[in-house]
Amino acid sequence: MGARGSRRLNLPGCLGILAAGNQGAGTHDRSPRHDAARGYARRSRRIPPVAFRPNGAAAASASFRRKAQRGTFMRNQLLMTLVLFVPTLPSAAQAQSTPSCSVIESLPATISTGGNYCLAANAEVNITTGAAVTINSNDVTLDCRDFTITNLATSNAGTSSAIRAVNRNNVQIRNCRLMGGFTDGIYMHMLLGGSTTSFYNRVEDNYIAGPFRYGILAYGSAIEVRGNTIYDVGGQAASPAMGIRVGGSSVSSFKFQVVERNLVAGTNSPFNHAYGIYSDNSIGAMFLNNTISGTYGLAPNYKGYGIRVANGSGVTIRGNIVGGGGRDNEVGIQTPSNGGWCYDNQIRTYPTATLGCDASLGNF
Repeated sequence: MGARGSRRLNLPGCLGILAAGNQGAGTHDRSPRHDAARGYARRSRRIPPVAFRPNGAAAASASFRRKAQRGTFMRNQLLMTLVLFVPTLPSAAQAQSTPSCSVIESLPATISTGGNYCLAANAEVNITTGAAVTINSNDVTLDCRDFTITNLATSNAGTSSAIRAVNRNNVQIRNCRLMGGFTDGIYMHMLLGGSTTSFYNRVEDNYIAGPFRYGILAYGSAIEVRGNTIYDVGGQAASPAMGIRVGGSSVSSFKFQVVERNLVAGTNSPFNHAYGIYSDNSIGAMFLNNTISGTYGLAPNYKGYGIRVANGSGVTIRGNIVGGGGRDNEVGIQTPSNGGWCYDNQIRTYPTATLGCDASLGNF
């Protein structure tokens, strides 16, 4: 009787244990049957109530939920790994405040050792001779980081430069804003009557406004002048005005220049001719995709030229947009009669569009 009573008492206990698997409560009887029931209850705690559906979908639902939980866990672990091990990138301001260059703190300054140099801030000078920055070494990169060098002088009879490098090799000048009364913006010259002493130089992405004579002068071989913006050149006493002037030694056979993607606007002279881009002693030079506008001589006897190659051979002039100043003595593009190819240029408002080009095709 007692055993049968015990069995009757345990049956509700088993049901209670089964219910505890879903409700968190149950009877803790230690009989083997109770242990088996409690084991089932433990397993059932991992499965939500929907697992007791009688149609067989419970197992599939439980498997899906377990996979979803594992997927969530793995995604969380991956995100934690990325947070811990991916390095933090510096912001743009932090990158600018940590330059990998020798900082020029004040001007005028002279660079006497090769290396990378940059400006610390905007700077002003008041000079009619010399230069704000003089480069007296080879293998120099000067990156102004878009800071401005301004000359407060107003004399149009000086010889000053914002940046000067003479007879130097492997010099790069970039990201400079050069303003005010300099005679020349960037002046990179060489010994014209001797062997080539200036080569592998590059002038790129500079903004130059207001020089009296040259925006950029870059002489030598393997010279690149790219992506510069030059405004309002002219006014030097007894001198022509030139937005960009390139050339080479009169005795060297190695004198190649590339002038590409520059904007030159408002080059004019009251005392001589005006040139958007001017070249002499060039062999195989290339003038590509430049935009030139508003080039003219102020006096009736002085002409304005968009692009002029004074002498040289094998010169290519392609894809340029050249707009004149509206005077009747202007020339769009002029090359030596035996040394230039001119094609796919847009030439506007010039009475004479091209002169001397050996081959001329697609210009309009």
